[in-house]
Amino acid sequence: ENSKLFTSNDIKRMNDSFYIATLITTILQGYFNNDEKIDDCFSMYNETFENEEKVEKEFVDILDLITELNIESKRISQKADFFTLFVELYFAKFVECFEIDKLVLKKALEQFYNEVDIINDETVVDNEYISDVKLYKESISQGTNHRSSRITRGKVLAKIIANSKITA
Repeated sequence: ENSKLFTSNDIKRMNDSFYIATLITTILQGYFNNDEKIDDCFSMYNETFENEEKVEKEFVDILDLITELNIESKRISQKADFFTLFVELYFAKFVECFEIDKLVLKKALEQFYNEVDIINDETVVDNEYISDVKLYKESISQGTNHRSSRITRGKVLAKIIANSKITA
């Protein structure tokens, strides 16, 4: 409800529900092309969904984490950016099971999203970070729902999230 992710028209057309279904399907089955696995997921869990409470709790935990990070960037209200951040935070926290230094991650994401906003075709790629920024920007500019674009964005954000990992 507090999100700027969906317009009132999106909500009327149930795009918000479809988006959430896409997020859930992705955290359960990995990145996929467009919406090709959603119907299969609905069919598979039509009668019962044994992990419903677990997935719902984890889903809410990631939403709370994103809210707590309070990332100061307009990118966070863009569907493709939010989608990738959500999925990669989920994978880090619940699949790879590592703790995140929230302050380190917040600063890194704000810097990264700022770079994404200002990078252009003329930007000289002289290090891996700038290369990643450029790859990410390309993958949010075209074919945002294609599996390859989702994977590209995911790999870039996974690096940033991994660099915020709390080590014992």
